[in-house]
This record gives sequence, structure tokens and C-alpha cells, in this order.
Amino acid sequence: MSSRCTCCGRRLEWRPQNPRQRYCRRAICQNERRRRWRKAKLKADLDYRNDQRDSQRSWLEKHPNYWVDWRSRHPEYVERNRELQKARDRVKAELAAVTRTGAVLAKNDACPDKSDEISVVYELLPAKAAELAKRLLVGLWPGHLVAPGPCRPRSP
Repeated sequence: MSSRCTCCGRRLEWRPQNPRQRYCRRAICQNERRRRWRKAKLKADLDYRNDQRDSQRSWLEKHPNYWVDWRSRHPEYVERNRELQKARDRVKAELAAVTRTGAVLAKNDACPDKSDEISVVYELLPAKAAELAKRLLVGLWPGHLVAPGPCRPRSP
């Protein structure tokens, strides 16, 4: 029998003990086979998923300082993560500032050159949770749609 490895594509050295063999004996291919099996098992088997979760929690309880030690041994990771978190915080703060100052416009900037289509701009207004809940219960949710006319390409 001559077939190819699902992982690397090389010819398989077929073994009669495993007629459904799809992976060669190379370590990288066997690791991929195990990874795919585990992913499918976690998706399909609730008991297996719960056992894995419990096992991970148990291990972490026995090794409470693992992450502290790991971060102390990998300062480059800690610094990179810190910088990425600062960038995420900046984006979040900018979004919060925009929503506090007034209306936010959401529109499609990539306007195709089709004169028969109408461009629509939605006006998004910030709402307090209590006001939102009340309006949703009563069914009084206002919406603003503005159709400015035929779509025109943006000028540079």
C-alpha cells in the first residue's frame, strides 16, 4: 500500500498492524496526530474536557508560583506584554473619550462608484443602561437614518 502522511505529505511506510494509518513515524507528525486527536476529543467529550480542566487546576494548586517564576525567567515576554497592554488600554481610553463627548458615526468609507446606490450613515448615540432597558421594555427606541443621496467616490 502506498499513501501519503496527512501531516508532512511523505510516503508512508505502511504497517499491517495499523491498516488505517495516516501519519508517518516522524516525531513532528506524531505530535500533530496527537494534537488533532486531543482537539477533537475536547470538543466532543464533556467528561474528558472536565477531567482536563480539573487536572490543570490541581497541578496549578500544587505549583502556585509557576507563573511568577516563569515571568522572572522571561523578562522579554513581560516587557512585550506590558507594551501591548498599554496599546490596548490607549485604544480603550480613546474609544471611551469619543463616546463621552457625543455622537459617534459609523459608516462605510469604501464607497464604490455606483451612482444608483444610496449611502447610509448611522448615528450611534451613547445610552445609559437604565435608559436603554426602559426604552427596550416600552419599545421606544429611536433610530436616525440619513440618506445623503447618490454615493460619490471620496476625493483625496
